[in-house]
Amino acid sequence: MYERQPPANEQDLPAPASSRGRAGVATAVQFADFQFDFERGQLRQGGTLIPLSPKPDALLRFFLAHPQRLISKTELMDSLWPDVVVTHDSLVHCIGELRSRLGDHGATLIATSPRRGYMFDAEVLPVKFDRADPPAHRPEAAAAPVQRNGWLAVAAPLCVSAVGIAVAIYMASAPRRARRAPQPAKAASGKPRASGS
Repeated sequence: MYERQPPANEQDLPAPASSRGRAGVATAVQFADFQFDFERGQLRQGGTLIPLSPKPDALLRFFLAHPQRLISKTELMDSLWPDVVVTHDSLVHCIGELRSRLGDHGATLIATSPRRGYMFDAEVLPVKFDRADPPAHRPEAAAAPVQRNGWLAVAAPLCVSAVGIAVAIYMASAPRRARRAPQPAKAASGKPRASGS
């Protein structure tokens, strides 16, 4: 479906709007096991669509335009949030979200240089579609339940087990409390009172 092209540099990567309808211009790039279509704003891994929210999408576009280059935190923040004052926490959150979308590759593709910035450490290659077939529609609604069901499959048995253990501990300690005989009440002198007097 994709035809390999020579390595991309910053000038070869299209802007989303500038490449529409122009023959011969790469509208997508490939890196690691992923493809990113600039025109449609779609990230795919092995044909599976990986949905991105707007800021991680913009961050990925910036990284793809500047691969294998150390980019300062300030430059990234100015690119993602022009005319808005944000803290470094916003950038850290955005980087974390993009890394999570890239899965196991996230930490290796986006390298952190402490106190300096980040580097997108991948070879980025432009690709062209072999024919004019539009890619499949975005199954975002179907992808989300799969992710939630995976989490639910782990969380539900853990919760049930925790409740079961708590009930077992409570039940095991309850008979001991019931077996204890009541102590006879002591008189003010410290001696037990005799019953019936």
